[in-house]
Amino acid sequence: KIGDFEVDGLTLLDEDKIVVPGFIDEHIHGSSGSDIIDGTIASLTNIAESLLEEGTTAFLATTTTSSKEVLEKSLANVKEYIDKKNNTGALLLGIHLEGPFISDDYLGAQHPDYVDVPLIDTFEHYNKVSGNNILLVTLAAEVNGGVELIEYLSKHNIVASVGHSAATYDDILCA
Repeated sequence: KIGDFEVDGLTLLDEDKIVVPGFIDEHIHGSSGSDIIDGTIASLTNIAESLLEEGTTAFLATTTTSSKEVLEKSLANVKEYIDKKNNTGALLLGIHLEGPFISDDYLGAQHPDYVDVPLIDTFEHYNKVSGNNILLVTLAAEVNGGVELIEYLSKHNIVASVGHSAATYDDILCA
């Protein structure tokens, strides 16, 4: 019995077991020896299968600040994976574009040679390559063009997330 409902076919767990909903990981670059930026279906499948084993049931494939060619290959690969409706492992919901629109001063592990200006045209190109699967973008709000890109993303129901940024309180209020 669950609440006021009788339920048939439940599996009873030992008293020390807990059932929780599956986790959604919105920022994961890779798992089990594979990386999103590898740009292969095999890597995405490996990531999806290993995430499910750990309780993650859905995820956003997170890119890194890479060359245009590597980024395009990775985005196109995610599009192909989603289009083929691969149902092995955790569900690949879309893409988290981390960079290239970040601050040179707060790179973290991002590659400095591939930081780019946050231009709407550049984003639109990447989103087209991805099959419009970009759902989240990490960017530096204070960089010239950042606020305009945030406005664009907002209008298109894409989450803008400030990261790898030197933004001040006032920058964030403006954004």
